[in-house]
Amino acid sequence: MPNPTPSSRPLLVLVSGQGLTSRTETIEEYLRERVGALGVIAIANPYARPGTAARRYYESGRRLWEKPLGNLHFRKKRRFSQFFLSFVFLGYFFAILKAAFAFRRTFDVFIGVSCFSAGLGLLLKKFGIVRRTVYYSIDYYRPPKRFGMNTVIVAAFRWLDRACARYSDLTWHITARIAEGRERFAKLKADAYPWIEVPLCYAARLLAPAPEGEVNRQSLGFVGTLTPNQGWPVLIEAAPRIARWLPGLKIEVVGSGVYADEVRRMAAGSPESGRFVFHGFVPREEEVFRIISRTGAGLALWTGDEEDNALYADPGKPKFYAFAGVPSVVTRGTPVAAEIEKLHAGLATDYSPEALAAAAVRLLGDEAFWRERREGALAFARTCSSEIVLGQAWTETLKRLGFRTDEGK
Repeated sequence: MPNPTPSSRPLLVLVSGQGLTSRTETIEEYLRERVGALGVIAIANPYARPGTAARRYYESGRRLWEKPLGNLHFRKKRRFSQFFLSFVFLGYFFAILKAAFAFRRTFDVFIGVSCFSAGLGLLLKKFGIVRRTVYYSIDYYRPPKRFGMNTVIVAAFRWLDRACARYSDLTWHITARIAEGRERFAKLKADAYPWIEVPLCYAARLLAPAPEGEVNRQSLGFVGTLTPNQGWPVLIEAAPRIARWLPGLKIEVVGSGVYADEVRRMAAGSPESGRFVFHGFVPREEEVFRIISRTGAGLALWTGDEEDNALYADPGKPKFYAFAGVPSVVTRGTPVAAEIEKLHAGLATDYSPEALAAAAVRLLGDEAFWRERREGALAFARTCSSEIVLGQAWTETLKRLGFRTDEGK
């Protein structure tokens, strides 16, 4: 395979990753008008609605076609779901390979969002479908303390993660803490492979705060996949405490997932069950922003224990809330919590019902303080636009991969 020496033609780029997570779509939106041709392979969470997986192709910013991509789908989590995940990933393996060959192009750059897609990118490079590979490392899982099926899955992904970092032409770390985790648990030193930091970001067009008069300052919002590490027991226990000070309290929950039924049952058992509004999965991004932008504060409540993958990630919730003009209540322990405090974009708190209630009441109960934190959230959002973050990252990436920077535009 000859080296991709500088030329006058625009670049051909292929992106693969899970759809509806914002990472894949943000890269797609940023690059489609900045490269000669862009192929996208979007796989789907097995619990996502059917039809989510797709492949798309752009030339000069114009989408020429979109076709469905096959994937296994589970209607709900069952006892042996983790076992069947191996078949899901086997299906992804063949789906991505088939889709990549179906483009009938040789791509200059492949960007794999997560180690699974990036690992397949290394294989595509062997086949001559792509010339250079970029691994977008979006989180890192430390070894679980208890042995189980999850232990095997995490071990496999940690092995694949190490290989992707070691052999990709460049690694994008969503936070520099991933390099620390990989060095600590996989014994791969941070200076043993080329990498740059590329934080999570959103397109500037999504900066869409609601008018202040339409915001219910006695409401809290949550958006995202419902998972066990999102602090639901703490929130449900804190709700009566918050309601004593904020009698009009509403908690708007946007999202679904394998943990959704359990969260609903927990909320139904609370004396404040009527304050929870479950919207489920909302497919239209504009509608999600409409709901969240009218809440007084957004919730980002990670457990912060040693097995919480948020410790080695750049969680998107606080940034999403900021783009909606909503200050965050975020638990301490992640890098983004320190940013929230530094920029006055919300409040960081300890992981307990008492601390959460105190933070929510302080933020929502003081109009002047809330307005200050709302302005801080908007200022925070402006630093997280893809035009800034991906603009810098893409320029650096082209240099690292040996392309002229004007080829990617």
